[in-house]
Amino acid sequence: MTAQRYPAALRLLAHELAHVVQQAHDAERHCHDKPAGGLRWARRQ
Repeated sequence: MTAQRYPAALRLLAHELAHVVQQAHDAERHCHDKPAGGLRWARRQ
């Protein structure tokens, strides 16, 4: 399937979704870098 078949709105939605997913990954990595977040994660397992 080529990109030309998708409406511009759908491409924009896909781009926004990718951006949100990237932000979630960054926030999760940032949280795990904190000592408190790491301790909470260790206790949960």
